[in-house]
Amino acid sequence: MKLIEKKCPNCGASLEFSETAKSCKCEYCHRAFEIERDNNLDVSDIAEQFNLNELATPAKPAFAIFGIGAILLIVVSIVFFGFIFSSFNESRKSIEKSINNQWNDIQTNAIATNISDLSNTTLKDFSKKAYSELDVKGEHSNKYSFNIEDDEVYKYILASKGNTNYLYVVEKALYINFFNANEKASAFVPVKFENVTKEIDTLSEEGEEILNSISVDAPTFYLNSTKSSYIRGGYADYNKFVEEKINPLKDQGYLITEK
Repeated sequence: MKLIEKKCPNCGASLEFSETAKSCKCEYCHRAFEIERDNNLDVSDIAEQFNLNELATPAKPAFAIFGIGAILLIVVSIVFFGFIFSSFNESRKSIEKSINNQWNDIQTNAIATNISDLSNTTLKDFSKKAYSELDVKGEHSNKYSFNIEDDEVYKYILASKGNTNYLYVVEKALYINFFNANEKASAFVPVKFENVTKEIDTLSEEGEEILNSISVDAPTFYLNSTKSSYIRGGYADYNKFVEEKINPLKDQGYLITEK
């Protein structure tokens, strides 16, 4: 079988291949070539009938192995960090659930559900706070002076449902016109306190610590209630106040007790 000799189109080195070969490779530059023969060419040198077309260089095995390894590393990393995140998330949920359970236990034990849960001393404290609210926010500074009649609370009303309650301290106020002392008017002025607890000493030290440090989602909780709101303007008729503010709470399932 006759050997054909041509020069490598890439580096010029000598290439040898048989007449029937379909491809060849340069031993110097390692380029591979496809061999095409045109028998219709009438040339004196038979080698001129052969054309060499370079073949695409296949990916090196080392590169292919590196690519597969990189993909595997990424997949393993995703699975590993996904497992770590899932474990952390489950742990966080478990801790929050535990704290919320403790929180609910404290609320259940500490929240006042009946007016009798609050001592006379505690109610007097709320009365003082209510008077302070009225003294600061009362609409009497321009025309009317304001006094609590007989220095007594007209009514305490506690509306309780679940772990929520509202204590209404209804003061009976006397408004006197600065410019005409004969012009007087009485009004029933409620001050509402939210989420009132029983006596604080009924809670354990652990309970107090949880209440002071808790920072998870839960209803706002006030120890003997520091939150209050003055119902602006008051009511000339006490029954009107009950109709507008207390009866709707009854309809919502609140237990109403009073003193």
